[in-house]
Amino acid sequence: MPDLVRGLRPGDTARAELVVDAVRFILMGLEAHHTSEDEYLSLAELDKMHLLRAFSALTAVATPEEQRTLITKAPLPARLSWRLSGRRSHVRWEARLRGV
Repeated sequence: MPDLVRGLRPGDTARAELVVDAVRFILMGLEAHHTSEDEYLSLAELDKMHLLRAFSALTAVATPEEQRTLITKAPLPARLSWRLSGRRSHVRWEARLRGV
């Protein structure tokens, strides 16, 4: 995240909005994660779009072995959603976020 913020150019409000959205998303995910740990709840309380984004983000940075584990352990609907649209959607989101 720091590199994304430092990489913003003055006046590039469209990209700045994407970076702000990404930071908010990360903070929301961290809060949900820690709250769920504290209350023994799962992250299934987030809406489906955010769950798919979180799953895609984890998969994108995982090693091939970790990817296989994530995909194997995910519920069938999550695996199907990720394979049908989540993977491509995450690549597009990352490209827009990074200004590519």
